[in-house]
Order: sequence, then C-alpha cells, then structure tokens
Amino acid sequence: MAKCQAVPSEGSAVLCATEDPKGAECSVNGMERRGYDTTFPTDYNGVEYEEIIKRLEEQLGGRPEHGARNAFIFSMACNLRYICNDDAAWVASILPTYGEDPQKHRATVQSAVNRPMSREVPATLARALRVAQGELSIVNCELSIATPPAMPATLPEPIELLTSRTPQRMRPAVAMAVFPPLGAHLQGTRFSYWDGRLYEPTFMNVLVAELSTGKSAVNAPIDYIIADMEARDEVSRKRLNEWKGSYNRVSSTQEKPERPQGLVMQVLDPDMTNAAFVQALADANGHFLYTQMDEIELLNALKTNTQGNSVSAILRLAFDCGKYGQVRVAANAVNAKVRVRWNWNASSTIQRVRKFFARNIADGTLSRVSFATIIKEKGTYGRNRPTFGQYGETFAKELQPYIDALNTCSGDIHCPEATAWALALCDELADFAEEMEDEVYAQISHRAVLMGFFRAMLLYVMNGMQWSQPIADFAAWTVKYDLWCKMRFFGDMLHADLEGEEKALQRGPKSLLDMLPREFTKKQVVDMRKSMGMSSDAKPMIDNWMRRKKVSRGSERGVYVKSSQQSAVN
Repeated sequence: MAKCQAVPSEGSAVLCATEDPKGAECSVNGMERRGYDTTFPTDYNGVEYEEIIKRLEEQLGGRPEHGARNAFIFSMACNLRYICNDDAAWVASILPTYGEDPQKHRATVQSAVNRPMSREVPATLARALRVAQGELSIVNCELSIATPPAMPATLPEPIELLTSRTPQRMRPAVAMAVFPPLGAHLQGTRFSYWDGRLYEPTFMNVLVAELSTGKSAVNAPIDYIIADMEARDEVSRKRLNEWKGSYNRVSSTQEKPERPQGLVMQVLDPDMTNAAFVQALADANGHFLYTQMDEIELLNALKTNTQGNSVSAILRLAFDCGKYGQVRVAANAVNAKVRVRWNWNASSTIQRVRKFFARNIADGTLSRVSFATIIKEKGTYGRNRPTFGQYGETFAKELQPYIDALNTCSGDIHCPEATAWALALCDELADFAEEMEDEVYAQISHRAVLMGFFRAMLLYVMNGMQWSQPIADFAAWTVKYDLWCKMRFFGDMLHADLEGEEKALQRGPKSLLDMLPREFTKKQVVDMRKSMGMSSDAKPMIDNWMRRKKVSRGSERGVYVKSSQQSAVN
C-alpha cells in the first residue's frame, strides 16, 4: 500500500511514495488515487482538486456504475488535462479509479491525454470550476447536482391520478411516460405555438435506468390509458383476420377479395416490419399509432435494410408528422406514402441507450425524444421494497373523463396563457444556459420547451380548456427534468459533438507563427503545437523560422521575436 502525505514546506502538494512499482492505491482526503513517483500540486488557483473533481463528476452525470467506468474515466481525464499541464501522471494522481483496474485506469488516462487538445477550456470543465470556486450557486444550478429537479407539490388532476398508485421515487418516470398513450387519443388536433405555427403534438419517451430499478412501474397506468384503443382495435383485427382467411381460400385463378376499409388499429406490436408499419399508418385514417417497447432496440425492426439507420429518420419524421412510405413493384405489396403519426414508450439501461443514440447525436433525433429515469437507492441492498396501490374499476372510472376529453377534441386550439408560459420558459432557459456558458444546453432546450408546451396543452384539454398554475408548474418541471436527463446521459457526447463542429468550422490553412505573440518562448510554441494535435518537438520549426528570417533571438535568453514584416502581417 502506498504512503501518501502532505509536503509540509509548501502545503499545496501531495507526495505519493509508491511501494508497488506498478502503482498502488493511496488515499488523500478520502479519495482513491493512483500512486506515482512524483509530486504534484493539490489545488488549482486555490481550489482543491478534490472539490473540482466532485463538481466535474456532477457535470458528467455523477459517479459511474459498473460497466461505464472506463468511458467516465476517459471523459474526466479529457477535462482534467487542461488544469494538469496536459500531464497523464498528474491527471492519474488526482483522478479516482472508481473501482477500475489500476493498469487500465492509467492506460485510459494516457489515451485521453494523447488526444489532440483544443485551445479552449471545455465548457464542462469551465462550469465545474465556476461551481467549485463559488461563482455559481449549487442550489440554483440544476445541472450541477446529482439528483433531478423535484416534482411540484401540487400536480394537475390527471397527473395526480395517474401517479397516485406509484411509489414516490418512481412517480417522475410515470408522469413522463403517460403522455405518449394519452396523446395517441387525439385526432385532427393542432396546437398554436408562439412561433406562429400549428403543431400536431407527438410524444416519444424513453425510460432510462439501471437494472432492477422498477421500470415496469409505468406499465399499469399505460394499460388503463390505452384500454379503449385496444378494444376498438380488436374489432378491426377480427375483420382483418377474416379477410386474410377468405383471401387465402380463394385460388390464384380467381379474383381475390379486396382488403377491407377502415381497419384502424392504433396499438401496434413493437415487433413489426417496415411494411406493416406503413400499412398501419395508411389504415389509421389520421389517428395516432401507439407502441410500447420493453427495450429500445426493438425500434430497429423498422429498418428497411442493414445499412445505415433509417429508424432515426422515421423518429424525426414522427416528431414533425412528416410524410413517409414505400414503393414496391409487386401488386400485393404495400405501396403508400403517409404522414407518420406515431407515439411510443421504450425502456433501456444507460449503456444501451447511449449506444442506440450514439450515431444520432448530431442529427436532431435525440432532441426530439424525451427522457425519464428512476434513481436507484444506494445502500438498501433490496430491502426497500416498493409498494404499489391498487388499480381497478375505481381508477378506470376516474380516468375515463380525461380520456373522453381527448377523444372528442379536434381542430386548432389556441391558449394565450400557454403561449406566454412557453415564451417565458424559453427566456429562463436561455438565461440559465448563458449563466452556465453551455451552448449544448441552449441548443437542446428549444425542442424541450416545445415538447413541454405539448404536455401543457394536453393537460389544458383534459382540464376542460382551462389553464391553471399547476399545469404551468408541472409542464415547466417536465422540461427541466427532460433536459436534466439528457445532460446526465448524453452530456459528454453532446459536448464532444459540438466541439467537433466548432473545430470543423475552424479548419483551413493556419500559420502557427501568426497565432503566437510578437515575443514568445519555446514553451509557448510547444503548447501551441500540442493544442493543434502536433508533436512537442518544436526545435525544427523554430530553426526553420530563424533560417527564413521570420524570427530572431530576443534580448532575453530563450525568447524569440518576430521580424517586423511578420509582425505587420499580424
């Protein structure tokens, strides 16, 4: 075991004298560290690294679970390198192992440091530093805490009913999950938004949580919401089966019976082909389809081939109720082009949902889907067993008036209070993003507010076209909760994508000499080369500048000065 002690002469460094040559574990202020035969500062601009790491962990969604440690360590190291002189040993000495194998921990840190380094400090690290330095209020900074925003104490009556039989810690997940099946009851209804456009509301929700956290808690409320649709579907399904039977009984030389009209079947099985999906949309006659999936990967059944990912295109079309279809040569094949009106719920674990959306971070798919989670209680070891209330006729009877309000709603609906609410929330989130200096948060908040507006308007309809403060408060919570989940599960991926876009825009011929000040040192050249993803060997470059008389040696040792002609270029 390594011994770790503070250096008394400076008070700002930690010496880890490693007895194990491979690097043993040491503990500083309760933190797991990797032992290295060197001494590094323990603070950055007067703020302990331990505090910075804690705040950076919060920005990246909290400490990782088993299976996500390596990626988390990589993300942490990519940020910490900016305040550790881009030194892998320094980063590894302050970065916890999170239970990872020490050798793998060091290799991951080294891999992170080997990446090309931009000149700008990452926004994630900048926020963590501001929180650690006390420049941002942790209480008001919802992205800086490891727990999601709390639900309002007073809920709209439909949400109060739908979450009433659910254990407290699962209620946020249920409150978000009920909107896709509720919204599927609307037909021919559009909501007027502040941008002057009319929208048919679409709801797509993914519940992301660890294993054994109770994701099935959303099933019972959904079953009651879609009960009337399933009853109607059964009539159409019986007609369809009768037609299939008669179609198959007729020989190929005889005239086949035509497919019946009006086969509206809204509740679709997740295991469906692309052709079946298009046919169901064509049959729906303007109704929304609805699907509930235990695993989000079931969406891949809609792929038309193994190349690319047409599923993401379908999801984007679904949000906008865009047109989609297929053309086939065979006479009995599905040939239709229809509007995609489709709501759905899905569940997933953290790693699987990250993998599913990894290829669609930049195309807008992620921002069109809402997310929810269930926070696993730590340290209970299964002893805290959730208890559910009883569903039954009473619950169904209380729910029916809200379902009837949705089924009978149609036309274009305007609500001035909802419009004003959405505009105010847009301003609030813009101010928050500016305070956090987070362009990603600003970008994904636009559609998040629109989806929150859809939820508010749905509750407005169920409340007899009456706006209320509980609706406003709850809808605002859903937006902030959704954004919290997106930043928690995809924040690092979103920021990495934004940084990639900014680098792409900055590409082009650049003179490194032009980027340096009139007087500079070799170290500045080395730092500049590393920021550009180049090697640290700056001598050949400086010698070349000297030979071409672009620079000369300054009066002080180790200082170089640009020529007057080169300075004029700058």
